[in-house]
This record gives sequence, C-alpha cells and structure tokens, in this order.
Amino acid sequence: MTMMCLTSVQAALTRPDMNYLEPQFFQYSDTESTKSFREEIAKFLTNYARAAKALSLEHITIMNGCCAVFATLSTVLCDPDDGYLIPAPYYGGINSKTWLYGGMQPVQVPLFSEVSDEESHPFQLTAEKLENALQRAKKQGIRVRALILISPPNLLGDIDPAQLLKECLEFAHRYELHVIMDEIYMLSVHDDTTFTSVLSDCLPDPERTHFMWGFSKDFGKILEIE
Repeated sequence: MTMMCLTSVQAALTRPDMNYLEPQFFQYSDTESTKSFREEIAKFLTNYARAAKALSLEHITIMNGCCAVFATLSTVLCDPDDGYLIPAPYYGGINSKTWLYGGMQPVQVPLFSEVSDEESHPFQLTAEKLENALQRAKKQGIRVRALILISPPNLLGDIDPAQLLKECLEFAHRYELHVIMDEIYMLSVHDDTTFTSVLSDCLPDPERTHFMWGFSKDFGKILEIE
C-alpha cells in the first residue's frame, strides 16, 4: 500500500509542469502558509467535510502536523495549569504536546460503560460524563478551559453520531469552553458507516471551535474519492 502511494506521488512530482516554480516559492512564506495553498485546503474541507458554510482561507492556518496544532493551541487558548476535558481512552501523545508548551493538564472523561440495551455500547460518550468530569475538576481546583474531541477516535474506531456531537458542542458553549476538534481520520471511514463532521452543521460557538485535519492519515493510503 505504501509503495503504491509512493509510486503515485513520484509520478505526480516528475510531470513536466512540476519544473515550474513561481517567484513566491523562493521567499519566506506567510507564517500561515501560502495563500493559494490555504485556498485549496478551504475548498477541500468545504467539500469533503460537507461544511454548512464555505470555509474562508482567512480562518485557515497550515502547520507541521496536528501535534504542532495541539501545542500551539495550548499556548494561546489557556494558561499554565489549566485543564482540558478529553474522553478516555485516547492517544497519549496529546498529553505531551499540550503540557510541553502550554503547561495544560488533562481531565479525563472515562468512557467505560455497561451495555444495558441495544442503544448503548461499551465506550459511550455522553454529556452527563462531560458534566461529571468538569465538576470533579472544579473540586480539585482545576480551571477547565477546553474540550478536546477526536472523531473518529483512533483507539476505539467508533463514529460519534451527529446528535452526540451537537450535545458536546452545546455543553462546551454553556460553560464557555474552547472545543478542539481533531478529525484527522475524517476520510478513513469505510463501508456504509456515516461520518458527520463538526463543520457540517451550524456551530453554537464558532469563535471557540477549532477544527483540525491533516494529510498523514487520510492520504497515507490510496483513496478513491468521487
């Protein structure tokens, strides 16, 4: 699979028109990345995330991977020793990135639950679990400033339904929490499973909602996108 991807990339980079370089490429680019690149990313995400509103390049910043985004957001959105809610289990690399630069601490939201009926499953996020974790953090003297959601979550391989996403966003809005939404596996959904991006609906608090996506997972394999 990797060799097939490398072959495709090599073929694209060796086309005759790839020898053309615009003058701007010989200079330091904007810290947010080049305008043309951000324009293409805006079109791409508007299309494949089925965004309710077309994304604007002014709202897009390109960085060196989602870990870099986590590190940056932790420094600009929060103060040292602030906490962030995060459903557990989750990718542990987030802890080091948010702590190394921003000094943030995780407030885990345990997802384990008993299967009581056909509508429930072993690791199910609910607004009630978010509420319990938030109140526990307050009793411990931790000021929670953000909610980190990963959808689809890379450890569970689950898909959060649209209604649950809405409830989580409304919960964050109620407590004025920033939402850091990592959808790096957005296009890695197979069969007849339906994935709903956070961008596909009107956000209750767009100023505090930060969407993340990257090339490494979805473009690390051969995609057939119509």
